Amino acid sequence: MARGVTVTLGILFIAASVGWSQRTDIEVVVEGQTPPPNIAIQKCRIDGAFPDAEKIAGEISAVLRQDLLWTRAFVIVDDEKVNQLAEEDRKSGTVNYAAWNDIQAHYLVETIVRSRTPDTVELDLILHDIRDQRVTEGKRTPNCRVNQVRQVVHRYSDVILRRCTGKIGIAQTKFAFVNYKPSQRVKEIFLIDYDGYSESVSQVTQHNSTTLFPAWSPDGQCLAYTSYFSNWADSYIHYLYKRGGTRVFPLAAFPGNNITPCWNPTDADWLAISLSYKGNPDIFLIRRDGKKTRQLTITKSIETSPCFSPNGQEIAFTSDRIGYPQIYVMSSDGTNVRPLVTMYGYACDTAQWSPVPVGGPLGDYRIAFRAYALGAARGDIFVVNPDGSGLVNLTQNQADNSNPSWSPDAQYIAFSSTRAGGKSEIWVTQADGNNPRRVTYLPGENLSPAWSPAVEP
Repeated sequence: MARGVTVTLGILFIAASVGWSQRTDIEVVVEGQTPPPNIAIQKCRIDGAFPDAEKIAGEISAVLRQDLLWTRAFVIVDDEKVNQLAEEDRKSGTVNYAAWNDIQAHYLVETIVRSRTPDTVELDLILHDIRDQRVTEGKRTPNCRVNQVRQVVHRYSDVILRRCTGKIGIAQTKFAFVNYKPSQRVKEIFLIDYDGYSESVSQVTQHNSTTLFPAWSPDGQCLAYTSYFSNWADSYIHYLYKRGGTRVFPLAAFPGNNITPCWNPTDADWLAISLSYKGNPDIFLIRRDGKKTRQLTITKSIETSPCFSPNGQEIAFTSDRIGYPQIYVMSSDGTNVRPLVTMYGYACDTAQWSPVPVGGPLGDYRIAFRAYALGAARGDIFVVNPDGSGLVNLTQNQADNSNPSWSPDAQYIAFSSTRAGGKSEIWVTQADGNNPRRVTYLPGENLSPAWSPAVEP
């Protein structure tokens, strides 16, 4: 087979659009569940005078507050009460735990910033447990560059969440995404912080070509993706933090198409991928050095976009074996193939398994995917249980929505959408479809978000 013969069909599953109408609440509510703790956040205190002190302290306070709101794990105490008690503590030189308890604060967060050099600051975090009347966490970051303050605050936010709830946070995560500049006809992969801070944007690939389908390694150190910079649809592994030397290594460069790689979350030596070197595009396992493959599907249809279940035991993928694309699930050895859900008259693609149960430990895993009416130009994001039950439309025909990606805590789904003026941007919604918010405000079209794994605080 000539290389590239099935490129258009292979990409077809990843790029189309819309339908459906019903949305139901998919959050798990557990009777008797303990309500979230109340947390008081003091304004960042400035220790000494230095240039831009107010600006830096203001940024610290704003980022910390926003991070903790994103967790949906706390009730934030009213600022007026917090400011009043903070001023009283400052004058007395001690923390009046009884007064904080009177306003029903369970935790109190203090941050302090002081200058070290013209380009660096020292940043302290102090977390108080009001009920136990003690400091439960203290962190100091000396010699923090001013342009790294946000990253330190993100880490502190994850520390607070872990200490107070035992949960892993998402404040240190990033999106890998595809930026398309129509005037240059180039698609490259970029990174941006999870909160969409524009100055956190960094370019990963510089292939001056079409580069697609970013997928994170389980440790967050690498991206696998497909690029046409060799004039063929080949897949690569890109080491993000490798110092010096080669960063990009070929994963699959067989005759035909080598597209949509996805890592096994329990065994980073293996990925699933769509390869066509044996005929039609089928799902294969491939070792990360590219030297060994194992064919999982053998069909006359087009099979793309594999995605492992969190335990690595199953794979969801896209196939047109009924005449148009639908989502199927199989065991990771290629057996037990079955349709996830059959949506007659709708094409479905880009399935993504939630990394943890939605709604917490007592919830269920869910699979997000895109569906669009055949012949339509707009798509919606759906979620469904792995057994095919509980189908829910999250985006409700609000322009074109595609490429869902779960947050590591499964509270959110990122996706690209044209709902803001017709240009594709990255959006994030809660797992029940509520409170969608725009993340990117960048030049060009911003597509195919891939949410990075969580980072230990």
